[in-house]
Amino acid sequence: MLELLKKIILYGNEHYSNELDIKRNIVSNQIILIFIGGLCFFVLYLLVMAFLILLKVLNFLDQINITQSFVFLMSPSLIMIVILVICYYLKNKTGKSIVYLGIAYFSGIGYLVWMNYIIANSMYAFLLFLTLIPVPFFLMGKEKFSVILWWELLLLIIVGGIFYYISVAEPILNFPKQIINITNHALFFLTSCIALASSYYLWNETVTTENKLYYERLKTKEAL
Repeated sequence: MLELLKKIILYGNEHYSNELDIKRNIVSNQIILIFIGGLCFFVLYLLVMAFLILLKVLNFLDQINITQSFVFLMSPSLIMIVILVICYYLKNKTGKSIVYLGIAYFSGIGYLVWMNYIIANSMYAFLLFLTLIPVPFFLMGKEKFSVILWWELLLLIIVGGIFYYISVAEPILNFPKQIINITNHALFFLTSCIALASSYYLWNETVTTENKLYYERLKTKEAL
């Protein structure tokens, strides 16, 4: 299992010759896998809840309406998972990293816009926008800083529009209160996990860099 995961993370390294590009490819693979895993958790969680409702383990009054609500919530997530898997494969198969990472990133924005459009202010889907903010910084280096700025600017404009929309609009679909509570728990947990993964990555990179500098100083002292 670990060997398979390692192959998935290292997939596409053959397209790059220098260490920095190889590292960015590994990081981009990890980011895509984190989002795929997060969305799979979200869909699986909703599926389990739907089955419990259908089996009447959870006693909700309007069984049919609640089941339909789950379908509307899960469908965009399933489509987004498929898009991410395709982008991951094509990115590593062709070596055109920036093209397919861009498609994945802006598809993610589109997914969140659609989710917020459907549910408006009834759920916490807007929290997931926070998980996209650091992504461009992980994917690109200083030489593409202008691209990072454009990506971030577009994201902030969209987030601003979404915040305005959810402050004045009513949900397109009237979700039962039980569904809102169940989904909000999943969204909060998903956002927290992705934020935790990003924090761990930054911490690990900082510690690794500090250790390298420390050992380089030791080597310099020994050489003197």
